[in-house]
Amino acid sequence: MAGFGIGVGNYLVTLLSSQGIVALGYVGVVAVFALCIGRAVQLIKNKSTLGTFVNYNKSNFYTPEGKFKSYNIIPLLGNGLTNLVNLSALTFAY
Repeated sequence: MAGFGIGVGNYLVTLLSSQGIVALGYVGVVAVFALCIGRAVQLIKNKSTLGTFVNYNKSNFYTPEGKFKSYNIIPLLGNGLTNLVNLSALTFAY
């Protein structure tokens, strides 16, 4: 799913590259919308099967006791910055 999303994003950026850095805003909105829909479906499934919105036993952000794992924020930020740099490079390349 992530590869498909990045591939579609790269394709759209090449089509919109004549608009410069503004093209990143168009692609970003579509990706955020798709991710929000996917997350909403997952939250509804968890709420109906487990009674809570988060599956604490399989969560990367929470311990089974419900405490937040703050050390997972660093890779999450690294992933977002990498995607931004990738889209920026493709926008200026074409």
